[in-house]
Amino acid sequence: MEEEYEQRLSELRSDATALKSTLKEAREAAREAERERATLAADMAEQNSRLAAQLEEAQAREAATARTLEEARAQVAHRRLSMRDHAAHADALRREIEVVTARKESLERRISALSGEREGLSSHLDETEERAAALERQAREQDCQVRRTKKNSTGIL
Repeated sequence: MEEEYEQRLSELRSDATALKSTLKEAREAAREAERERATLAADMAEQNSRLAAQLEEAQAREAATARTLEEARAQVAHRRLSMRDHAAHADALRREIEVVTARKESLERRISALSGEREGLSSHLDETEERAAALERQAREQDCQVRRTKKNSTGIL
């Protein structure tokens, strides 16, 4: 029995040595796994920090782009209003030009009519002046005749 006991003791020692070796390997594997986990955690923390910074930059760019877009929309709206104002002003000017053109044409017709009337009056005035001159000559001639007749009749008496 002692031999069995020694054999059993030897087996147990051998098992204990094997278990110690397995335990040592397991501890080393656990330490290696812990190192890998720590490295992975550090890498993930660094990546997380980098991604957070990139996200913050992207949000800042998005906000800047949104402001730029809003400014562009405001400029477009202002230009549309400005274009509408210019179009309305151009329409008002066109209507005013039409009114002025119609007034000009009316005045030109009136000038033409007045010119014709003036020519007619001028012609009539010339005729009247000629008739007045003829009547004055005739009156002088009659006056001369009356004087001659008076002279002749006073000479006869």
